[in-house]
Amino acid sequence: MLVLSRKVGEQIRIGGDIILTFKGIKGGRVKISVDAPRAVRVVRSELLDRTNTGQGAVSANRESDRVGSYKYVDPAQESPEAPQ
Repeated sequence: MLVLSRKVGEQIRIGGDIILTFKGIKGGRVKISVDAPRAVRVVRSELLDRTNTGQGAVSANRESDRVGSYKYVDPAQESPEAPQ
């Protein structure tokens, strides 16, 4: 396991095409943006756990599962000072 400390605005790159950007810290929560190719499945662990226990299904092929309650933010139009 690799443990890293990052400041708001700093990034971590995984491979050549996945970028994690640390957007903010409020209370005990960290806001992270994930920039990855559409072919890469990105799922919160609690949703994956539900799939493994049979309580719900998460399919990499369904648009609603990939998007869920997430909002796409175009990095070219995003302002670092804008509240989200």
